[in-house]
Amino acid sequence: MYRAVALRRGRALMPPWAALAVSSALFAAGHGAPAQMAAAFAAGLIFGLLYLWGDNACPGAGFTAAVLCHMAANAALFFKG
Repeated sequence: MYRAVALRRGRALMPPWAALAVSSALFAAGHGAPAQMAAAFAAGLIFGLLYLWGDNACPGAGFTAAVLCHMAANAALFFKG
């Protein structure tokens, strides 16, 4: 949720690519463990792109797509063990 707010507010203050990078860095930092940060940053970029592209197509669709993909990624990691 906080990433959507950061990305939305960031887009009002900076170019979209910069807002995406900042929100992805916040997403990575939120995971805490240094070993997870690179993968979390990459996932943040993907989820952020889904958010931006989806909302351009249909308001609200981007947020839904990003949340569903995040849930799927968490489930895949959980069941992987």
